[in-house]
Amino acid sequence: YLEKIKSSSNHLLSLINDVLDMSRIESGKMKINHTVTNIEKIVSDVDTVLQSQIQMKHLEYSLIKRGNLSHLILCDGLRLNQILINIVGNAVKYTPEYGKIQFMITEMPAIAEGCSSYQFRIKDNGIGMSKKFQEKLFQPFERDESKSVSKIQGTGLGLAITKSLVDIMDGSIFVKSEEGKGSEFLVCFDFDNAKDGQ
Repeated sequence: YLEKIKSSSNHLLSLINDVLDMSRIESGKMKINHTVTNIEKIVSDVDTVLQSQIQMKHLEYSLIKRGNLSHLILCDGLRLNQILINIVGNAVKYTPEYGKIQFMITEMPAIAEGCSSYQFRIKDNGIGMSKKFQEKLFQPFERDESKSVSKIQGTGLGLAITKSLVDIMDGSIFVKSEEGKGSEFLVCFDFDNAKDGQ
């Protein structure tokens, strides 16, 4: 009973947080706070948060890092963390037991001097999404109506918030998916490098 209460409470808390975030975004009050951080730390935090869920479902999880991810940048680490947890968390949620998830982080050629560019690719072999649903994937409160999804808890706000945060942070997000075969998300960002003394 206590476990059920705890699970329900966590679900309710995540629902409230999602609604509050969506409200801030829609009212234009979502603020981005740039601090000095690095991608290595953010990815490590994402990995730590989701590791228990990954192990519980016996998923084959690959974390692949390419390039210099410890370079100091100016970024809202909290929001980037939220974006990545939403996407990787969805991969965990919608991939059946013993499935595969690949999380690849790549340092890309910088678009300009004084910048660092990164690409985050999250690929799974889970239940995937219909083409019809992909057209409204980033709209608030939308959920796939297939039977395989209806039993999985969710608010339909996670990806709407993710897309809004990516846009606010001047990034880009792309998705490829096929029902029964899995999904692949690609998120790209360009960050200013942190200067000495920042």
